[in-house]
Amino acid sequence: MKHTLLLLLSFFLFPIGIYAQEKKTISYDIEAGLFSSVLEDGVPWYLGFKLNYNLNRFSAVYAGANLNFARIEQSRKSGEYTTYSLDAPLMNLNTSIGAKVFTPLTAKIGVMADASFLFSPIPFNLVRLDEEKLSVTGGVYDSDRYLKGVYTHFNPTFKISAYLFFKIPSVDDARMYVGYSVSNYNILNSYYRAEVHGVKLKDYFDLKTGRSTLSLFAGVTF
Repeated sequence: MKHTLLLLLSFFLFPIGIYAQEKKTISYDIEAGLFSSVLEDGVPWYLGFKLNYNLNRFSAVYAGANLNFARIEQSRKSGEYTTYSLDAPLMNLNTSIGAKVFTPLTAKIGVMADASFLFSPIPFNLVRLDEEKLSVTGGVYDSDRYLKGVYTHFNPTFKISAYLFFKIPSVDDARMYVGYSVSNYNILNSYYRAEVHGVKLKDYFDLKTGRSTLSLFAGVTF
């Protein structure tokens, strides 16, 4: 029985000792990921950076930023002869603060959990609405484009993530990771809030604001 307990303790403590020796106070994450599709066309994606302050061998706090990219392509008729269209690339900047806990499973592999709060440091987005008016014969006889800056209320967001990480051979203090996250982030926040040229966009377009956003991502820590 004593031998069994010693064997189990050595199994858990051996990799923890290795990670404790190698853990730096400051580390950096660079990652890229895909959002679940909230649009009719294309898949949103992002690039992220984090500056980590490692509290101990099991936990860290961090600050970071994400650049989120997508494209919206939707059109809806208003009455018999007018069509409104949204056709534009989207790019949002989010900053984040959060905390994560991690533990090794073996000397090379470990798991991590992460909770963060995100917001847009620039609380304005430019929204574009195109209007086409058709003639009775079906041709376009007039078109206009309207631009408006929309206050996004800083788009506050919460996110929870889970990771699996792998130590990179022959590179000190570096590891790769893959993960999955759930958040209430909405890349269409500015469109949902916008009224352009008297048109409330949420009344005309499918902006899916009630859905949780899921994402898959991969990155490297160094």
